[in-house]
Amino acid sequence: MRSTTVTGTFILSDYSHTIPVINITIDSDDLYDKYRGICVEGPGASAEFPHYGANYWKGMWKKAHIELYDSVNGGFSTGCEMAVFGGYSRALPKKSFKIRFKNNFDQPQITYDLFNNGNPETFKKFVLRSGSQDIYGTMVRDEFFTSLMAPQSPDLLIQAYRPVALYINGEYYGLYYIREMIDKDFVARHLNVSNDEVSIIQGGIYRDEGSIRNYRELMSYVSSHNLAEKENYDYVCERFDVVGLIDFKIGEIYSCNTDVGNMRFVRSEDNAGDRKWHVVFYDLDATWATVKPSAYYLRAGKTFMERHVNMLTSELMKNKDFRDLFLQRLSHHLHHTFTTAGATAVFDNLINTVKPEMRNNCERWPQLISYSHWEKHVGEFREKINNRNKTMLNDIRKELKVTDEENRKYFSDLGFD
Repeated sequence: MRSTTVTGTFILSDYSHTIPVINITIDSDDLYDKYRGICVEGPGASAEFPHYGANYWKGMWKKAHIELYDSVNGGFSTGCEMAVFGGYSRALPKKSFKIRFKNNFDQPQITYDLFNNGNPETFKKFVLRSGSQDIYGTMVRDEFFTSLMAPQSPDLLIQAYRPVALYINGEYYGLYYIREMIDKDFVARHLNVSNDEVSIIQGGIYRDEGSIRNYRELMSYVSSHNLAEKENYDYVCERFDVVGLIDFKIGEIYSCNTDVGNMRFVRSEDNAGDRKWHVVFYDLDATWATVKPSAYYLRAGKTFMERHVNMLTSELMKNKDFRDLFLQRLSHHLHHTFTTAGATAVFDNLINTVKPEMRNNCERWPQLISYSHWEKHVGEFREKINNRNKTMLNDIRKELKVTDEENRKYFSDLGFD
């Protein structure tokens, strides 16, 4: 006779924590067994990075139990399923995970103030993010750039986050971030629509959810019509949130994001919304490692990916109203979002929140980064904040051939030569 599984956890740890703690209980073979373990390469892995064919690329879900210890809101404890999450980061030593709740567990979903924003919401899934490519750096890049953009970019869809200390089977795993999963429920929450008719397109090419037909039809229109003409431009604006697109591109340029294929457009057919395509600003780990010119984000390049990523913006920029709107939004962000004092304050708040946990994380993962190297990365990152707004503006001025009149109108009071 089948019965309900009961899980109780006692964590005996040498670590102390100033942030919430998550513990996951799971059969250790489901993590590390050669054939069924989700965290190992297994017998089918290719020799070259990112080791396609490895177990962690197979999308296997495993039964588990998750507990959140939260001094603010009390926490929760329930059955779940767990899988490895991410792209190339799956092949890194410190892996990200996704959690989902199903009807055959204690709860098919949780309703909880997961991000401590005073707003309990219902979640069927969420992500435990490891820091991805930034596990060797500051481990706050994604959180910094999304936090920076969110207050001044109401049209952008941005994932909420919360830092936690993760344990698996009582073993400390390090600093992680609870993040919203970008799925149809995420879109429904952010656009205030039902999740029944949501479409999500990744990189301008792949369908994650729903249908890609409407998006392809719109892109076909864009590529076959002159958007400098008002009628054609208005047609696109009725179907795409161009303010969100502009803010997305400005955020990408400021952050020098090199992972430009990580771009999601989302839409709902629900009449409760505007039925436009909207942009998600996410996955900012591959940032400020190298400086890319603004042309990299604004021009439709020669490669297949660059054409799909930038074609819409490149065509829209031919319209004088769009160009003026772009300069307006750029001026707004330079005056409010990217000020040295404001950006430094956002960064320092993040660093101060995770700093005690980073000591633990560096002790847990010494092969990735030492605490002294983390402090060095933090200092170097803070220095980059001091000049990025100025170098960004100068590059965009050159790329868009900003006139003296436009410069006086939008940027003269910034004091940037």
